[in-house]
Amino acid sequence: MPIVGPTSKTVAALAIVALLAGSATNLRRRSRARWELVANCQGQPVSLFESDDQTEFDQVSRGLRRALDQHRER
Repeated sequence: MPIVGPTSKTVAALAIVALLAGSATNLRRRSRARWELVANCQGQPVSLFESDDQTEFDQVSRGLRRALDQHRER
């Protein structure tokens, strides 16, 4: 039969607190989504633009599409 005394309870509580603190720290460190605009140039992938901000990425992406459409119309 296991012996559970005040010391065991304290150690268990400290272990739980340490695990929760480690989990919270890990969640904060987790990297956010990274958006990357990539093109092929002579068969090689080339990164044109990178951003952590989806709104900024969408604006740049939309601007590039509009520029390409205007170039094709000429």
